[in-house]
Amino acid sequence: MIDVHIHVIPDVDDGPDTIEESLQMLRAASEQGITAVIATPHSSAYDYGHKKVIKEFSRLRQAVSDQGIPVQVGIGCEILCYESDMDEIIHLLGNGTYPTMNGTRYVLAEFFPNVARKAVIYCLHRLQEAGYIPIIAHAERYQNVDIETARRLHEEGIPIQVNVYSVKKESYARIRDQVRGLLANRLVDFVGSDAHGVKRRPPLYTSGVEYMYRTYDRSYIDSILQGNPQSLLYS
Repeated sequence: MIDVHIHVIPDVDDGPDTIEESLQMLRAASEQGITAVIATPHSSAYDYGHKKVIKEFSRLRQAVSDQGIPVQVGIGCEILCYESDMDEIIHLLGNGTYPTMNGTRYVLAEFFPNVARKAVIYCLHRLQEAGYIPIIAHAERYQNVDIETARRLHEEGIPIQVNVYSVKKESYARIRDQVRGLLANRLVDFVGSDAHGVKRRPPLYTSGVEYMYRTYDRSYIDSILQGNPQSLLYS
């Protein structure tokens, strides 16, 4: 599996505090079959310390190499989108303050859980108009983005990412039902852990991945765990 949404760069947002914890996360991921991740700090991390994020990312990659952890680490950004901020967000993407997903045209876009449906659509369309391919981060969380809305966006070329945790271990039935509905309708393109540390929201994949392979078409699950995310690493 390739994890396209993980907070693993140390001391830049609400992810791990130390590089030692970051390495623990990546070792745990590797032990569960993860071969690559895209580190996705929150956009606020870049707002307040772009140079620090890049420095810590470089330091992490070097440590991963030095310690022989067999996980490739790319970089991206989880961008919190508001209707009123889209001009500034597009500007910051354009000047490189917010990195795209591993240097591709893909952008990981998140929203608050109670965001209005029309706001989601507006923000995603603005990113498309600017030449990016927005990925909806953890789409199962948004109260006002139902299956039909997700289908419409998907048909418009907007990929959908869900969290592997939500598939099996999520305690909120609405979120768990939503992610399973997205999978059943083949509307999911990417899967991530959205892990933030070794104790607080750790990188846990196995139970969710096993459930997906037991429940849905194997070739489809292969595509969202391996095939599709390869385009973020190698395109």
